[in-house]
Amino acid sequence: GHHEVDHRSDDEDNLERGWREEHRKEQDHEPEAHDAHAHPTTATYIQIFVVLFIVTAAEVVAAQILPSIGMTSLVAPSLLIMALVKGALIILYYMHLKSDSGVYAAPMVFGLVLATGMLLTMIGLWIIAPRVPCTPELGKACVVEK
Repeated sequence: GHHEVDHRSDDEDNLERGWREEHRKEQDHEPEAHDAHAHPTTATYIQIFVVLFIVTAAEVVAAQILPSIGMTSLVAPSLLIMALVKGALIILYYMHLKSDSGVYAAPMVFGLVLATGMLLTMIGLWIIAPRVPCTPELGKACVVEK
């Protein structure tokens, strides 16, 4: 009943307090080893969840409504922007990159830069020399098979 709920929140408080004390000790010994930022609170996680929910709803609206009002060209860009916003929120808050040391962010950023470079290279190659067989609906974005 009611007692279990109180007990659970006490455990959360103790975990949070334990983390803070441990963090303070680490900071005393090695001030540059850790960021001073505290980990996100439950309220922060709930706020991020609500934002993610709203952005997801906006994505559904964009995908369903924009084409029907003659704004089909806005669908892909708006979905890409919203996906980037959601990805950034998840990485920064749920994966703790905002509050943790930059040591953890560096490999992630490195991978992201590599992936972006590869993607842009592939897009560039596609623009310069598309390599798909021609079908009527492709227009000029194809190669005539010999």
